Amino acid sequence: MPAFLLNKNVLAGIVILILSGVLYGIYHMQASRITSLTDSLTRLEKEVLAKQVQISSLEDSVLKIENSVTRTSEETKKLFEKQEAISVDVKEKLKVFEGERLKSLAAKKPGLIERKVNTATIKVFEEIEKETQDFKGNNQ
Repeated sequence: MPAFLLNKNVLAGIVILILSGVLYGIYHMQASRITSLTDSLTRLEKEVLAKQVQISSLEDSVLKIENSVTRTSEETKKLFEKQEAISVDVKEKLKVFEGERLKSLAAKKPGLIERKVNTATIKVFEEIEKETQDFKGNNQ
């Protein structure tokens, strides 16, 4: 074999070796980068899953709070309606104490008025106690 072919073959071998080394280096760098990116992706997927669990828990809490607010609002509305009905009833009953009718009746039959007032007062206090107990029972 001639010397110039040998030199060309050696030169081609050296070029192939150099290219092989460069390509291996590039391959190794890319493989390392892929591994790093895969690890990052796995970590981020775990973080997303943890955040989804937190979001679900917070959504449950918000739903419970909304339900509680709705119940409280409904109970408050009922109490205001009841208070309004009682207020109207009290106003109607207080009309008895207006005008000359009560004065003349009190002058004619003081015992009757006193007995009726005492009986009504007892009923009012019993009703207040009952309402207070009902209110305490609903809030516990």
